[in-house]
Amino acid sequence: MAAYLDYSTFSTGYDSVADITSSVFAVFATPASRLIDLITGWPPDTFVLSSSESHYVDSIGDRFLRLPKPPVTVTQIDRVVTRGTATVSEVLETVDDSTYLARTRRYPHDRHLARVEAYPKSRRWVDGQELYKVTGTFGFVDEGGNTPQEIEDVLRRLIRLMVDAQADPDEWRRGSVMSFTTDNFSYSFGGSGGSGSSSAIRPGTLTGLAEIDGVLAMFRPAPKGGPASRSPLTKRGMDHQRLVTYT
Repeated sequence: MAAYLDYSTFSTGYDSVADITSSVFAVFATPASRLIDLITGWPPDTFVLSSSESHYVDSIGDRFLRLPKPPVTVTQIDRVVTRGTATVSEVLETVDDSTYLARTRRYPHDRHLARVEAYPKSRRWVDGQELYKVTGTFGFVDEGGNTPQEIEDVLRRLIRLMVDAQADPDEWRRGSVMSFTTDNFSYSFGGSGGSGSSSAIRPGTLTGLAEIDGVLAMFRPAPKGGPASRSPLTKRGMDHQRLVTYT
């Protein structure tokens, strides 16, 4: 899985991380990136642009297909009967691209609302589990296809805090993460004492530090309730382009 910064970018122009060597950075960069994923509630590697990949997604019979990551480009949608094997064809039909809109959105205002919408508005996706296979590129990225600057800045802060906590655990307040493993997301908590388990983790509130949690809260996924769950301002901000491809 990817780290959201390489060392050359991490160490350029930021005095507060000047004492962190490349070997120390290598220890913390990927775990800190996965911690960002956990706090925001996205799957791993959401904040980098993927190469072409496919996702099998459910439909609940409404206008939207809710994808695991924001789409950047959607090249094809297939209605499938099953995940195919060498002897079974999975595709029932390729969905006509005039019958859906790839809402790739505009960064940074509402990138988290990126989704695929049936068109025209009277149309609905057929209800079913993993009934659609969506192929394209995905990621919560800026218009250049890069990891958002805000995410890079948070990663620097997290690595700084993690390094400092090795020398002085009281650098982190009570309830902050002190140690963790990324394979099964096992966490211990410390600072001014106290302990907790992974069940206490709440997206957007994990570190207790406003300069981290407040930023990452802006990158949370959209509500599951569809357009009715959006604020009027967000509705007005919807773009109506068929497809946005970042180059």
